[in-house]
Parts: sequence; structure tokens; C-alpha cells
Amino acid sequence: MGLFAFIVFVVVLLSSWMPATVEPAYFHRKRFDLVSEEKFKYTPGKSDVEIMLDSSIIFDIQLRILYHLSDSGIITPIAAETLVNGCEGPKVWTPRVIYAKQSGNKIRYYVEGDIDWRFLNNTIYTEIKRYKGLVNVNKRSY
Repeated sequence: MGLFAFIVFVVVLLSSWMPATVEPAYFHRKRFDLVSEEKFKYTPGKSDVEIMLDSSIIFDIQLRILYHLSDSGIITPIAAETLVNGCEGPKVWTPRVIYAKQSGNKIRYYVEGDIDWRFLNNTIYTEIKRYKGLVNVNKRSY
């Protein structure tokens, strides 16, 4: 049992090793601009919504959608970004596509990306992930 635990420890340690030029996963953020932000008013902390797409022991993938809410109640998604929190090591998330559009008083979203499983800094398997859903938007007056 002790030898097995040692082998698992060494494999995880080696697969987590990355060159010093690569930033940790919690800095990995990819933004997709959906419309020109200059046309719309965005209030940080009030005009955004966060969705947990995937949660595991190793890391979490979150989606953040920035939007504009007009006086007439029309929701316009401005931008969307994914954020990875946790230990990157053997799994690396790369978003490919993010769509967001108004659906009544909600925002419909679609996210597609790859999770690369790595060993000794080489990709051994690529898993395609797709997330979609609806998220409520708080209609506040600013």
C-alpha cells in the first residue's frame, strides 16, 4: 500500500510540474466581447451575473456575463468570460466559444471548450465540454 501511495504521489507531482513561464490556473481568464461595450452602460457588481459551470476537486470553471439593462427592461449581454479557480496541473481548461442572448427576463448562454488532461506536460486526452442554460437577471434600477 505504501509503494502504491508513493507512486501516485510521484505521478501527480510530475504531472503537475509546469515551466515557470506558465501562470497558475487561477489567473486564466478568457473574455469574449458580444457587442461593442462603448454603446452600453455597464455598472460593475450590478450588471453582471456569475454561473458555476463545473466544479471538481481539482478546479472550478465559472462563467461571468456582463450585461446592460435598458430603462424599458431590455437585457443586452455585452461580454462573457470564463474563469478557472484551483490547481491546473493535470487538467487545463481552454474555452472556444461563448454565446449569450436575452430570453425574456433571463439570459440564455452556451459555452464550449476543451479540458486537456496532461501528464509530464504533454496532453494525453482532450475532453470536449459543453454547458448551456438560462440564468435570471435581477432587474434593478441604477
